Amino acid sequence: MTPKRCGDDPAGCREAALLLEKIRCRTLEGKTADRDDILTMLAWAADSPQTALLGRTARQMARTLARDRGRVWAAIGVDCAPCPMDCAFCAFGQSRGIVRRARQRDAADVLRTAVAFAAAGASWVVLRTTERFGQEALCRLAARVRAVLPPSCCLVANTRQLDGAGTAALRRAGVGLLYHALRLGEGRDTPFDPGERRRSLRRIHAAGLGPAHLVEPLGGEHTDAEIADVLLAALEAGARVCGVMARVPVSGSPLWALPPVGEARLAQLAAVTRVCCGPQTPDICVHPPVPQALAWGANVLVVETGAIPRDGREARGPWQGFSVADAFRLLAAQGYATAAD
Repeated sequence: MTPKRCGDDPAGCREAALLLEKIRCRTLEGKTADRDDILTMLAWAADSPQTALLGRTARQMARTLARDRGRVWAAIGVDCAPCPMDCAFCAFGQSRGIVRRARQRDAADVLRTAVAFAAAGASWVVLRTTERFGQEALCRLAARVRAVLPPSCCLVANTRQLDGAGTAALRRAGVGLLYHALRLGEGRDTPFDPGERRRSLRRIHAAGLGPAHLVEPLGGEHTDAEIADVLLAALEAGARVCGVMARVPVSGSPLWALPPVGEARLAQLAAVTRVCCGPQTPDICVHPPVPQALAWGANVLVVETGAIPRDGREARGPWQGFSVADAFRLLAAQGYATAAD
């Protein structure tokens, strides 16, 4: 669908332009966007002239804040198992019966994969582990992976909710960033307490490890208010990487029948995230890869392998065949400089 142009609604576009300039100035000064302003942007139709203007503004901000550079977030799913946390959107939930036995990737394989991701130009290599993966084991693995990565590649952990001592231990092991999020539907679609999740985010920020925090897992069921509150939680936590990730319908899960978020809407939400994130959050991610989201300010794409929470089958190569080279091609097509240049 081609977005409408501002000539179709000149008064509405003038109001949108004034609002976007207000938000742009606030975020470039390091201030948080007002919740009401976020709600206004989220309420625009994805194919409206206002959203087209939002997208153009977001892409201009990416040129300044991300220095027009496209980057890749490369995740290794280290293990999977039937999980007692039973989050409604996750393939690992034990009540689904999708994952029937515990599996763990060999450490040597993790090291080879990490080296290959870094050599291909990934800016981040992520070790993603489940609730059952022990903290000490993760610290040992992280230290080994950090030792084989170049200094320019950031090691990330995406793991269980940690206390202060656990966060500090991962930092000593060489982890430079922690992925942690207040998820959409937290406390409803998950067993986690939203208040404790927010406290955990504050601990991670205080330890100097980010966090990285996407607005996720986005589905058609989520309201503008829910989305705004999770985005604000990311901003308040001092997210160093932000963005949006769609909920992938998992067959047999409680959310299977609910509508997924469309690509146009995902691109709009990526643009909202970009204009709300200032200099402290230069990198905005979209997952899965949506070219329109890159055209509207996202500059980071995700490549995954191993255990995937959105898929009961283990990916031995790039999940769904999407490689680092594929990500760089999409980024370059939208005018971003990449490590492949």
